[in-house]
Amino acid sequence: LKRGHTRVGAMLEEVRPEVVSVCTPDETHGAVLEEILESPHIRGVLVEKPIALRTSETMTLLAKARARGVRIAVNYSRRYAASHREVKGLLDAGVLGTLQAITGLYVRGVLHNGTHWFDLVRWLVGEVEEVRASGRDEAAAKDPTLDVDLALVGGLRATLRGCRADAFSIFEMDLIGTEGRIKLSDSGHRIERFVVGGSPHYSGYRALRAAEPMSGGLADVLVNAVDDLTIAIERGREPVCSGDNGVAALRVAE
Repeated sequence: LKRGHTRVGAMLEEVRPEVVSVCTPDETHGAVLEEILESPHIRGVLVEKPIALRTSETMTLLAKARARGVRIAVNYSRRYAASHREVKGLLDAGVLGTLQAITGLYVRGVLHNGTHWFDLVRWLVGEVEEVRASGRDEAAAKDPTLDVDLALVGGLRATLRGCRADAFSIFEMDLIGTEGRIKLSDSGHRIERFVVGGSPHYSGYRALRAAEPMSGGLADVLVNAVDDLTIAIERGREPVCSGDNGVAALRVAE
């Protein structure tokens, strides 16, 4: 059954939903979520990134949700992809050895797509301790596409470089360790893995050699996110990508 409404309040009053997905433009997320949290019927909300445009506003909204017992999930979609969970499992198992370099490319703003990358590096590798950024983007002053350097816990550094969205769309992360490499490209739809072996060109040298292709793709991530939020509501646990995760990624961007 499809219904259309022009006001959030009217929808909440007529439909009385228990779960709502917020997929409006970024700058409206905070106000829409605040109105949703006024509804007595709401038990869970799936919010597109970012939850709000400022950390302070986001923290206020999350405090309100906790006070009402409402579960907040953030759709940093790669956390819900089986392919990316496989990558995390390999990293946690130390398959790449000691990580020595993390690099990435993105478009469309540190808030809009940058926070996807920040959340991904936090989830796969570890917490961000220091942030440095450079560059100017006058065409998107409210959400500039900057070059970003991150210092992670343990001394590892990660670099993210911005590209022009009017030229093409790109989202990549390249993780290089002492024993291998994993490259996420095509927005995560393609995952390549490399292992260290003898060089085919130079005797006595070690090189990165392509391994068996990994199962890439982002199939069913939205379905998985909704399923996980439903289970979180029923069991009283935090979603796979919680509001606190959303705040952490936003804090890096801010």
